[in-house]
Amino acid sequence: MKRMNFIFMLAFISLATTRLQADESEAVEIPRVILSFYDLKQRNGEAWFGNIHQYAELPLNHLGLTVRYQEIHQPLPDPTTLNDVRGVLLWNNTEQIEQPETFLQWIITLMEKGKRVVLMGPAPWSANFQGVVTPFPLREKFWNTLGFGFRDQWISFTHDLEIVDLNPGIIGFERPLPNQLPGYMEILPGRSDVRAHLKVRRGPDKKEENILVATTPRGGFVASDYSLFFTNLPREDHDFVQWIINPFEFFRHAFATDDLPKPDASTMSNRRIYYSHIDGDGLRNLTEVKPYRDKSKTAAEVILEEIILGYPDLPVTVAPVVGDLDPQWYGSRKMQDIAKMLLAPPHVEAGNHTLSHPLDWGFFEEFDPASEIPFLKNYPERELIGGSHRLLEALGFKKKNSVIPIDTSLWRNIAVRVEDPDSDKPVKKERYNDYKTPRAYAVKPFSLHDEIQGANQTIQQVLPPGKTIKLMQWSGNTLPFERALREARLLGMNNINGGNTRFDAQYPSVAWVAPLGRMVGKEWQCYASASNENTYTSLWTDHFFGFMHLVQTIKNTESPRRLIPFNIYYHLYSGEKLASLNALKHNLDHARSQPLAPVAASFYAAIATGAVQAKLFRLPSGAVELRDRGDLQTIRIDHATLRQVDLAQSHGVLGQRHFQGSLYVALDSAVATPRIMIVPYATPAIPPPAPRPYLIEGRWRLSRFTFNEAGTFEFQAQGFGKGEMVWQVPGKGDYEIKTFTLNGQPLDQIEAGTDPDSGILRMVVPTSALEGIRIVVSRLGQSEKK
Repeated sequence: MKRMNFIFMLAFISLATTRLQADESEAVEIPRVILSFYDLKQRNGEAWFGNIHQYAELPLNHLGLTVRYQEIHQPLPDPTTLNDVRGVLLWNNTEQIEQPETFLQWIITLMEKGKRVVLMGPAPWSANFQGVVTPFPLREKFWNTLGFGFRDQWISFTHDLEIVDLNPGIIGFERPLPNQLPGYMEILPGRSDVRAHLKVRRGPDKKEENILVATTPRGGFVASDYSLFFTNLPREDHDFVQWIINPFEFFRHAFATDDLPKPDASTMSNRRIYYSHIDGDGLRNLTEVKPYRDKSKTAAEVILEEIILGYPDLPVTVAPVVGDLDPQWYGSRKMQDIAKMLLAPPHVEAGNHTLSHPLDWGFFEEFDPASEIPFLKNYPERELIGGSHRLLEALGFKKKNSVIPIDTSLWRNIAVRVEDPDSDKPVKKERYNDYKTPRAYAVKPFSLHDEIQGANQTIQQVLPPGKTIKLMQWSGNTLPFERALREARLLGMNNINGGNTRFDAQYPSVAWVAPLGRMVGKEWQCYASASNENTYTSLWTDHFFGFMHLVQTIKNTESPRRLIPFNIYYHLYSGEKLASLNALKHNLDHARSQPLAPVAASFYAAIATGAVQAKLFRLPSGAVELRDRGDLQTIRIDHATLRQVDLAQSHGVLGQRHFQGSLYVALDSAVATPRIMIVPYATPAIPPPAPRPYLIEGRWRLSRFTFNEAGTFEFQAQGFGKGEMVWQVPGKGDYEIKTFTLNGQPLDQIEAGTDPDSGILRMVVPTSALEGIRIVVSRLGQSEKK
């Protein structure tokens, strides 16, 4: 009998292996790349300053899509090679390119091959640079293929328009249509499968119908000036921007994303991610906060005592500016000792904020030391720098004229002319910042090696044994060039900063929420999820309490849809003022009040990288398999109130949770290629029952989950604070929870019971999991309630 069972088991394994290999060979990649174009011939023509990166990429990221940028005048890719491309998004500010006929025919070919095309604003193929108009039949063919009629006529006078079709789910998202509608190119109703979201009638008898916003099975269209509302705010350092269309719903229909599982970088263990990071600016600033001021303490020492040690349950990454540590620059033994104390606590991760704090990274991409000579007179003299020196003061910032704060992103399109301090003529190269110097310190000529690897070596000297530098935190305009990103990656570091996200009363639009990051050549830069205190304090000159308004952004990006993690990003000089210190505490206290999953900042950067790089494959069984996911922790299924995970047919799934109409699926970190099978679900009021335990939500990162028929399950856990977890278990009753080190040494033991009605098991594990622990959960006796 035993021999027969053994043979049966071998046959079963062989059959399962054969089926797995068949599934893999027949797997079809689910395309989720949106191809976009930018025009370097335009002023500020880099992709990062264009509408798509600034405004559209965040909604696209939320819908599970990534954006690949190409310069519009470069050779076009072969349509047969674009298997991972779901569609094309065109949102340019030009109607002319070098070879419009070639480009337009390529776009038409893509549509004919099933790729979706979305045009927002003017068509970039109307004419070439010599003013030769693209033949009408070719332009008409584009519109006919997309699903519309086309009349080459611009309507300037709109006073007599009548709106006959307006979809409130798309139009009027953050801003209603203006009373006087903008002019538009005549696009006519076409195929019956076109879904008009905004249609008007014109003419004396009101019989002429024009489409202004629509989606079709081949893509979509938004007329110029109907996507966003812009206006200048003379007293502010930013324009006022709001969406007229709902970008989430518009892109959802235009790119047909309902069947696309969404890699979600905002969530881990079915809770919103929390992370925090500190840029080291202000290490040498003296504080004004009593009683520390009376003891000549620095702002950094206040941050250590009041924030880092005051909130040991919330991880934080601290990244010194090495120019403030190295005695050959502006450092001292005292500053090194302070850095040691900052980086010593176990919940503190070490980061690197460069050596000389570059402000304009582009200035140093092809660096010639002679180019910095005109600026040398503006750098601080070493012998004049005392402990109370402020970096911002040394840089010569002036509140009235400043546009871009130090250490905030420049993914918005803001450019100024910087004057040569030794000349009345402007510098020939237009620089995208308002800095008086291209970096904060210039004791020695710029060296990329010194800024990253050399800075790492200095920081390593003040780290406790066993700690290494995990994160590169970009400085200044946060636009590092490709070689800088590559150097950080090759040193084993993730990277972060840029983005400058705000969504509050002063920035009342999701348009100010940044995407996950940007591809620079072949390298990836992860954006921070929230702006730091600089944008709230007018470049650290006023309203020092302003950072407390971060909570508005946190709330607005959690509801009605979770867009980004909870991120608290600031500088050491926040310990300089009582108001800024209290604002920081306000944000941290709010974090403590929320059900979050805290992680180190470097791990969030790895999660975001995984969300962008992951590939999804549909298997013949209907399941979806993830490949190349890195540290991605979550897949989200939208419009999933009546859907659930079939755990028996899935692999590498820790748990599931319905939230805001979506189904969040927590992945096992130890499974490289998880599989998810989604099936119908009939009772959405309660968590779906299942034949084995699964995680509903938790504070820690979990992996290596196993279970047996007796009701015992175990897993490894790593995290910060107490281990709050909610599980759905198949057997009601009391459970014993034992914890062990990863080496098997016993730690703590507690008991918890299930909810008598739902079978939900709630536990709070008190054991520290900073270094990782193993947890074994066993059902006690026969206490199951009948």
